[in-house]
Amino acid sequence: MTATPYTDAPPPLPPEVRARPTERPPLPAQVRRHAELALRLSAALAAVEAAQHEPAVGDGSRGGAALHHKDHAGETVASPHRLHLRARAVEAELMLEKTALALEACLVRLEAATDRHQGATPRLAE
Repeated sequence: MTATPYTDAPPPLPPEVRARPTERPPLPAQVRRHAELALRLSAALAAVEAAQHEPAVGDGSRGGAALHHKDHAGETVASPHRLHLRARAVEAELMLEKTALALEACLVRLEAATDRHQGATPRLAE
Protein backbone atom coordinates (compact mmCIF):
# COMPACT_ATOMS: atom_id res chain seq x y z
CA MET A 1 0.00 0.00 0.00
CA THR A 2 1.43 3.39 -0.91
CA ALA A 3 1.09 6.43 1.28
CA THR A 4 -0.47 9.60 -0.03
CA PRO A 5 2.26 12.21 -0.54
CA TYR A 6 2.15 15.16 1.84
CA THR A 7 1.08 18.46 0.35
CA ASP A 8 0.75 21.89 1.90
CA ALA A 9 -2.73 22.37 0.55
CA PRO A 10 -5.49 20.91 2.68
CA PRO A 11 -7.97 18.70 0.88
CA PRO A 12 -11.14 20.53 -0.10
CA LEU A 13 -14.11 20.12 2.19
CA PRO A 14 -17.22 18.57 0.68
CA PRO A 15 -19.99 21.13 0.08
CA GLU A 16 -22.24 19.60 2.73
CA VAL A 17 -19.55 20.13 5.39
CA ARG A 18 -18.80 23.70 4.28
CA ALA A 19 -22.49 24.57 4.27
CA ARG A 20 -23.34 23.21 7.73
CA PRO A 21 -20.20 22.97 9.90
CA THR A 22 -22.13 23.58 13.12
CA GLU A 23 -24.38 20.55 12.54
CA ARG A 24 -21.53 18.07 13.05
CA PRO A 25 -21.45 16.26 16.41
CA PRO A 26 -19.12 17.72 19.04
CA LEU A 27 -15.52 16.51 18.85
CA PRO A 28 -15.63 14.14 21.88
CA ALA A 29 -18.70 12.41 20.42
CA GLN A 30 -16.98 12.00 17.04
CA VAL A 31 -13.86 10.53 18.65
CA ARG A 32 -15.91 8.20 20.85
CA ARG A 33 -17.95 7.03 17.84
CA HIS A 34 -14.79 6.27 15.82
CA ALA A 35 -13.19 4.44 18.74
CA GLU A 36 -16.33 2.39 19.46
CA LEU A 37 -16.74 1.41 15.80
CA ALA A 38 -13.07 0.46 15.48
CA LEU A 39 -13.29 -1.72 18.60
CA ARG A 40 -16.53 -3.38 17.42
CA LEU A 41 -15.01 -4.02 14.00
CA SER A 42 -11.90 -5.48 15.62
CA ALA A 43 -14.00 -7.83 17.78
CA ALA A 44 -16.07 -8.87 14.76
CA LEU A 45 -12.90 -9.60 12.77
CA ALA A 46 -11.55 -11.73 15.63
CA ALA A 47 -14.77 -13.78 15.62
CA VAL A 48 -14.65 -14.13 11.84
CA GLU A 49 -11.04 -15.34 11.98
CA ALA A 50 -12.21 -18.58 13.64
CA ALA A 51 -15.60 -18.85 11.93
CA GLN A 52 -14.26 -18.68 8.39
CA HIS A 53 -12.45 -22.00 8.85
CA GLU A 54 -15.61 -23.85 9.92
CA PRO A 55 -18.41 -25.13 7.69
CA ALA A 56 -21.26 -22.66 7.34
CA VAL A 57 -24.51 -23.55 9.07
CA GLY A 58 -27.21 -24.23 6.50
CA ASP A 59 -24.82 -24.02 3.56
CA GLY A 60 -26.57 -25.69 0.65
CA SER A 61 -23.33 -26.40 -1.22
CA ARG A 62 -22.92 -29.92 0.16
CA GLY A 63 -22.94 -32.24 -2.82
CA GLY A 64 -20.62 -35.03 -1.71
CA ALA A 65 -23.43 -37.44 -0.73
CA ALA A 66 -24.21 -38.19 -4.38
CA LEU A 67 -20.61 -39.36 -4.86
CA HIS A 68 -20.87 -41.68 -1.81
CA HIS A 69 -18.06 -39.85 -0.05
CA LYS A 70 -17.74 -36.50 1.61
CA ASP A 71 -14.96 -34.02 1.22
CA HIS A 72 -15.58 -31.85 4.28
CA ALA A 73 -12.43 -29.78 3.82
CA GLY A 74 -13.16 -29.15 0.15
CA GLU A 75 -16.79 -28.29 0.88
CA THR A 76 -15.72 -25.84 3.58
CA VAL A 77 -13.11 -24.19 1.36
CA ALA A 78 -15.46 -23.87 -1.61
CA SER A 79 -18.50 -22.80 0.42
CA PRO A 80 -20.07 -19.66 -1.06
CA HIS A 81 -21.05 -18.57 2.46
CA ARG A 82 -17.46 -18.89 3.66
CA LEU A 83 -16.12 -17.08 0.61
CA HIS A 84 -18.61 -14.25 1.15
CA LEU A 85 -17.63 -14.03 4.83
CA ARG A 86 -13.94 -13.92 3.89
CA ALA A 87 -14.56 -11.20 1.31
CA ARG A 88 -16.36 -9.04 3.90
CA ALA A 89 -13.51 -9.64 6.39
CA VAL A 90 -10.89 -8.54 3.88
CA GLU A 91 -13.01 -5.49 3.04
CA ALA A 92 -13.19 -4.59 6.76
CA GLU A 93 -9.44 -5.07 7.27
CA LEU A 94 -8.69 -2.80 4.30
CA MET A 95 -11.12 -0.17 5.60
CA LEU A 96 -9.38 -0.19 8.99
CA GLU A 97 -6.05 0.40 7.25
CA LYS A 98 -7.45 3.15 5.00
CA THR A 99 -9.01 4.84 8.02
CA ALA A 100 -5.74 4.70 9.96
CA LEU A 101 -3.83 6.17 7.01
CA ALA A 102 -6.41 8.96 6.60
CA LEU A 103 -6.26 9.81 10.31
CA GLU A 104 -2.45 9.83 10.25
CA ALA A 105 -2.43 12.12 7.20
CA CYS A 106 -4.87 14.51 8.89
CA LEU A 107 -2.75 14.52 12.02
CA VAL A 108 0.42 15.36 10.06
CA ARG A 109 -1.33 18.25 8.28
CA LEU A 110 -2.87 19.54 11.51
CA GLU A 111 0.47 19.40 13.37
CA ALA A 112 2.21 21.21 10.49
CA ALA A 113 -0.47 23.91 10.45
CA THR A 114 -0.19 24.29 14.22
CA ASP A 115 3.59 24.60 13.98
CA ARG A 116 3.28 27.26 11.27
CA HIS A 117 0.69 29.12 13.30
CA GLN A 118 3.01 29.14 16.32
CA GLY A 119 5.99 30.23 14.23
CA ALA A 120 7.87 26.95 14.48
CA THR A 121 9.52 25.08 11.63
CA PRO A 122 6.96 22.59 10.27
CA ARG A 123 7.59 18.93 10.98
CA LEU A 124 8.37 16.67 8.08
CA ALA A 125 6.10 13.78 7.31
CA GLU A 126 7.52 10.55 8.66
